[in-house]
Amino acid sequence: MAPTSEDGSEELTPPSYPGEDTRPTSKKELSGFFFYSAAAEVFVICGLGAFIPITIEDLARGSPSAVLASDHTKSCKTKVDIPEIAATLLSKGRSHTNNQCVFSLLGFEINTASFAMYTFSVSVLLQALVVVTMSGAADHGKHRKKMLLTFAVIGAVATMLYLPITPNAYLLGSLWAIIGNVCFGASFVLLNSFLPLLVRHHPKVLDRRSRKLSKPQSRDEVS
Repeated sequence: MAPTSEDGSEELTPPSYPGEDTRPTSKKELSGFFFYSAAAEVFVICGLGAFIPITIEDLARGSPSAVLASDHTKSCKTKVDIPEIAATLLSKGRSHTNNQCVFSLLGFEINTASFAMYTFSVSVLLQALVVVTMSGAADHGKHRKKMLLTFAVIGAVATMLYLPITPNAYLLGSLWAIIGNVCFGASFVLLNSFLPLLVRHHPKVLDRRSRKLSKPQSRDEVS
C-alpha cells in the first residue's frame, strides 16, 4: 500500500527527510541542470585543461625570482639573446633542453613548466578531501542547492581574479587555480546528487507510477 499524507491522499514520492521538496520536476529545474553541466564542462576542458596551466607557467616564468636553469645569474624576465645562449650551451656540451626557467619555492627549485602540474596535484588532493567531507550532505541534506551555488560562485570569482594578476604575484595564480578546481569538483558532486531527484519527481515518472497504483489489483495480489 502506498504511503499517505496528512490529508489522507496517497503520496507517490514521500519525503526522504523533513522539509524535502517533493514537487514535480519543472522545466526550469531541468534547464538549470543542463546549463550548469555545460558550463562546468567548458570550464574544466578549456579552463583547467588549457588556459589556466599556460597562464600559471607564463606568470611563473615572468616573475622576478625566475632564472635560467643553465645560468642562475640570468633572469628569465629580462630579454636574452637566445642564439647566444644556445651557442654557449652547445660549446659546453649541454643539451638545449637545459635552457629552462626555474624558481625557488620553500627551499625547492621548481621548473616553471612543472609549476602547473604541482598546482593541480595539490588541488586534486584538497578536492578529494572536500568531496569526501561533504558527500553525505549532498546525498541526504536539504542544503545542497545553497552549497552548489556557494561553490559555483567561489569558483567563478576565483577564476575572474586572474585578470589583475601580474608575474610579481604569480603565486596567487596558483592559489586561484586550486580554489577553482576544488570548487568545480565539489559543485559537480552536488550537481550529480540532483540527478536521482529530478528523475524521481519527473512528471512522466510520477504519471507512470500513478497509473500503476490506480491499476486494479488481482485477487492474488490483494491477498
